[in-house]
Amino acid sequence: MFVHTVLFTLQKDLSIEKQKEFVSEVSKLMTITPAVLYTLGTPADTERAVISKDYDYKLTAVFDSKKDHDNYQVVQIHDDFRKIVKNYVAKVVIFDAD
Repeated sequence: MFVHTVLFTLQKDLSIEKQKEFVSEVSKLMTITPAVLYTLGTPADTERAVISKDYDYKLTAVFDSKKDHDNYQVVQIHDDFRKIVKNYVAKVVIFDAD
């Protein structure tokens, strides 16, 4: 398994309409194969000192292998997303694990 998690912090002045557009664009990534699982979410309503909530959305994609992940990275939908996302986000943090 290879797990690719991306935390997105949106621009502070982003309108509700633009936030919805962002979610729509992120959702397009979830159509890319060969990921075996995708999850999209926001920070959970949990309160513990060790929990980080300094992001607005989290996308996790699970792949059978790093090779599958690497193939995902070069799919046109993903390339298009990278160009579009810069209009919505202030910060992107990525965690990859195998």
